[in-house]
Amino acid sequence: MVLNIDLAPTFLDLAGLPVPDAMQGESFVPLLRSPSAPGRPAFVYELFRDFPFGGRVPPHQAIRTENHKLIEWEMCRPPELYDLRRDPREMNNLCGTPAGDRLAADLSRELETLRKRFHIRRGAGRCASA
Repeated sequence: MVLNIDLAPTFLDLAGLPVPDAMQGESFVPLLRSPSAPGRPAFVYELFRDFPFGGRVPPHQAIRTENHKLIEWEMCRPPELYDLRRDPREMNNLCGTPAGDRLAADLSRELETLRKRFHIRRGAGRCASA
């Protein structure tokens, strides 16, 4: 998975310059050199309350892997987990199933690890139990 935030680190890498630690993106030069190179296993995305294109979608943070997406809503809503290979339209929330709850716990821990790594604050207004 390659993101737009990977462009600047990639250009720096191609120029032989160091990539600052504060940059969230990752150089995808290894992928250009070898299609079998390991890529990014997961990324975090956020939809902010004041994001102009958010429309009716409430603010949230999510972790996206190659196969799954776990959404943690800012509002007091239960999380949602989708198998993106089997359910690309995200119609079947796996939270509440034994396998889904185990996977959601793992992804939630990974999301928290990425939040800490990139200094991403959890959304405000979360339920007290979240």
